[in-house]
Amino acid sequence: MLLRIVEVMLVFCLVLQTTSRALSFVRGISTSRGRPHHGFRMGALSTGLGSSFIDNNAYYERESDKDVNANLGKEVLLYKDDDLLVYSKPHNVQTAPGYTVTDSLSSRIAQEYNLTALERDQLVVHRLDYATSGVIIYARNVDALSSLHTQFRTKKTFKRYAALVHGIFGGSLEGEISLPLGRDWDNKPLVKVDHSGQGKASLTLWSVVASDPTICVSLLHLRPITGRTHQLRVHLASIGHPILGDFFYAPRPIYEQAGRLCLHAEELRCTHPRTGQPMRFFDPAPFGLNDFNIP
Repeated sequence: MLLRIVEVMLVFCLVLQTTSRALSFVRGISTSRGRPHHGFRMGALSTGLGSSFIDNNAYYERESDKDVNANLGKEVLLYKDDDLLVYSKPHNVQTAPGYTVTDSLSSRIAQEYNLTALERDQLVVHRLDYATSGVIIYARNVDALSSLHTQFRTKKTFKRYAALVHGIFGGSLEGEISLPLGRDWDNKPLVKVDHSGQGKASLTLWSVVASDPTICVSLLHLRPITGRTHQLRVHLASIGHPILGDFFYAPRPIYEQAGRLCLHAEELRCTHPRTGQPMRFFDPAPFGLNDFNIP
């Protein structure tokens, strides 16, 4: 009897997954027709469904009503020395000042250490999306900034994310997504899969950690080899596995399934800019298969 229930749930999950991919097509998403070896790779399987599940408005109501930087002040200092500051950034916090909102994690750090605006800007090594939480590193001097920028640009760092996504992966439990990404100028600030020749090459490695067919959700580890804006979110949505709580790229039911974007930068490895020693920073994801309705 239990086996029969699991079989029924798997069928239901696959129907939802197929529907999600169909939605991506009917909403005007580009495909990779004629590109048999690009896109989603899982063993011998390859598909290239396009980028966005966006409705007419960029934000759903829950996000537009939310206070910007509502979780600012909840950041946790993971590491500190004369060259580096490493934090666990909460979700819904800006990494650095934006065009309309000047408060951010780097602004608060600048206040704490009495930095000028220029020194504040020189803190920023890399960025996490506003809605993404996890490990983020700041530089405390120009030499450290230059070294870390070079490491990120030449792909000498190691980055790993945890994500809860819609759907169950059949076949192989690991693979890659190779789809070019570009700005969606008609739907700022969105990003889309762009096969026009203007899109930038983008590569994401993924592996399945665990799945629950009863709720049609999988926990993934993700490694962005490139670092494009919204790369993980668009790549996963493009193959029919949008991230739970994603207000830009998930269909509304999947967006509403979680109280936040379930994407977290768990691990960052780099070389210390002064000592040359390998550094590893780890911050476990605050969500899991049985606990993801986090406000």
